[in-house]
Amino acid sequence: MEDSESLYCERVVFKGENVNLELLPCGLRWKIHSVPSSSFFSSEKSNQPVEICHFLSFEDVLGVEKHTSYDRCFVVYNFEQPVSKKNYEQELNRPVHLKGEIRNRVVYPFVVATQEGAQVWIDRIRKKLNKIPDGEEYKRKRLAILVNPASGSGSAMEIWSSLRSMFEIADVQVNFIATTHAAHALEMAETIDENSVDGIVCISGDGLLYEILNGLMSRSDWRSVVSKISLGIIPGGSSNGLAASIGCSDARIAAFYIIKGHSNLIDIFTCLHSEKETSYGFLSLSYSIIADIDYESEKYRAIGGARQTLVAVMKLFQKVKAYKSKISYITEDATNESGWMSPGGLSQQIPQEKLPVERKEHEVLASDSDETKGPYLQFINREGFRSKWNERISKTEGDLTFLLLSNVPLIGKGNHFSPKAELSDGCLDLIWGMSQSKTDVIRCLMAGDDGTIEQIPGIIFRKVKAFVLEPLTTEGNIMIDGERALVRKVCIEIHPALVHLYSPFKQQHFSCSYIPLESSKKVASYPPPDALLTGSPGQNHKLGRVLSAIKRNANRRKQEITIL
Repeated sequence: MEDSESLYCERVVFKGENVNLELLPCGLRWKIHSVPSSSFFSSEKSNQPVEICHFLSFEDVLGVEKHTSYDRCFVVYNFEQPVSKKNYEQELNRPVHLKGEIRNRVVYPFVVATQEGAQVWIDRIRKKLNKIPDGEEYKRKRLAILVNPASGSGSAMEIWSSLRSMFEIADVQVNFIATTHAAHALEMAETIDENSVDGIVCISGDGLLYEILNGLMSRSDWRSVVSKISLGIIPGGSSNGLAASIGCSDARIAAFYIIKGHSNLIDIFTCLHSEKETSYGFLSLSYSIIADIDYESEKYRAIGGARQTLVAVMKLFQKVKAYKSKISYITEDATNESGWMSPGGLSQQIPQEKLPVERKEHEVLASDSDETKGPYLQFINREGFRSKWNERISKTEGDLTFLLLSNVPLIGKGNHFSPKAELSDGCLDLIWGMSQSKTDVIRCLMAGDDGTIEQIPGIIFRKVKAFVLEPLTTEGNIMIDGERALVRKVCIEIHPALVHLYSPFKQQHFSCSYIPLESSKKVASYPPPDALLTGSPGQNHKLGRVLSAIKRNANRRKQEITIL
């Protein structure tokens, strides 16, 4: 690669060696020259050094700070993945909720000539990490971090203690809040200054984020607030459905991506419960056995995620309950046929106000007044569906034995009931069964392990834009995002791409060690496509590991390795 790519370069000391450290547009790079043994190459080349490049991608760098006891040393903290050709090429394309991402924190200390020089590197790297253009003032990220000490098995405070140093290393300004009572998070969200924070993060299960969402959406300035403040979730509860659905079941991985600051627009849904009550959700609505398990397992919170499994096993020895109900819905296909344009994949980037939904003067909103009370509702009102959609509505009535309306593929870690759901597809996944046998209901519960619920007899699946549940009994439980609602009519409509959620991103560059080949010396990518990957820099501090990697590839391409 050409040295002209460097934005800044200086001679530094790393691990006792003098190296040229380069600041590149997307990372840090330094080169070493190692002499492999004669068995790798022909005798005339055996004593000549091989150029090995170490590259730290800014997509992997957690933060940088000055050494606590040596002021001429700055330390780069990298949260890197073990790199091989296999995961480098394949990991990017796996569904995010199926990724078992592994990252190792590795420390890279660099010593420069002066204390001031160390600070220059720190300032430059921090601006790159926060994507601040040259010439603009550095600004720290500002996060409000809420912890529910009673969440799940009560481990949320311990999780925060283990993660706190990550936010300090990343130079994040944290406003830490431990909730003290029910609806504490909702009250905070209702009053928070939208210009005081960049994001609100919950260390909890899904319930705390549900409070935050409803607090923000209840404000008269909700649209401005959700456009400025991103939401984040670090799993600390017993189910953690949202965290699992974005591939962040590991608290460290979740914290890392929150620190990196990348967010995606996700769908949320409005729930109209009664004449005055409105709530908002991001996860799911459930009724029948799956809701009963969720609610009845609350008394076993002390055992964490196993609580739902325990109650599910207990249900095996009980009679299957069926709840007589009416359900009606309007599918994605029905809305497209009528001229309503589904944003689909576009929902990742299109702001809600630019989506193809126009307000008519005779139509009303969730509050029957104006949009300051919530997002515009095109399909539903408090009585059910608007009359103009009558010809497009599908209806059914019967004894519900299974009902799930989901916005996510995983409603809890290991609960893979809606594998086709996506957080930003502008639809909800409706899955239900009526009058099922006990055997089939048990098979439905077991199908959560592998996402095969559609194969169960009696199960019906639809992608819907809006949904109305009308129980014809007061028995049972309705659960919305894990919170219990009264058993009565509820009308639901999806809102595409409305809220920003801190999420993993498709990584473009991986931290790695590599040997540039003659064919790729001037290719401006990291690493060059034909380079020999020798692992991640953290794996290659010892020369022996680098030489072993060379040996593995030498017979195949030894003539291309750069000999200096």
